[in-house]
Amino acid sequence: EMHRTLLPQDDNNYSYYQDPFSLAKPIEDNKYCFKMSDEDLYIFNLVHFHKHYLAGGSGIRYLMDIYISLTRQNLNSEYIASECKKLKIEEFKALVENIALKWFKEGLKINSLSDEELYIIQSGAFGTLKNHVERNIDDYQGSKIKLIFKRTFPNVKRMKVLYPVLNKCILLLPFCYIHRVFRGIFSK
Repeated sequence: EMHRTLLPQDDNNYSYYQDPFSLAKPIEDNKYCFKMSDEDLYIFNLVHFHKHYLAGGSGIRYLMDIYISLTRQNLNSEYIASECKKLKIEEFKALVENIALKWFKEGLKINSLSDEELYIIQSGAFGTLKNHVERNIDDYQGSKIKLIFKRTFPNVKRMKVLYPVLNKCILLLPFCYIHRVFRGIFSK
């Protein structure tokens, strides 16, 4: 997945990933290719899953990634635990690892799902608008119009991530908003 940044600037863990190349090492014989260790990639997958989970939900894809990493890779669990503690996601890590192992080892038992499991199943691939509004109800005060406006016209900090040219010339902001509206109408 290609991103301009690994996490948005308003994420609590943004500073941890502000310089992602500090976590990546060059691949042999190619000074232009970098790769995170399996452990650092696993931690990032947890952080990314956590972001989607809190924002509006996330589907089972992340759980599959967790299960495959836990069962097919020889991960340094002590390092992962210490980094997750720094990132303040140790409870989330334990929750989703338990769910992943339960579902893909023992099988999914529909009649005995926890609230967290139901939330994941009902969240689609990257969450639902309903979950997003429920989780962020204070921001929108129940108004769909306010939600649509905030999603269409994000704050300047978010626009700088979406349109890096704004870091050099903020005067282009109105044109970027116009581009965003037309792109949304014609391509999304």
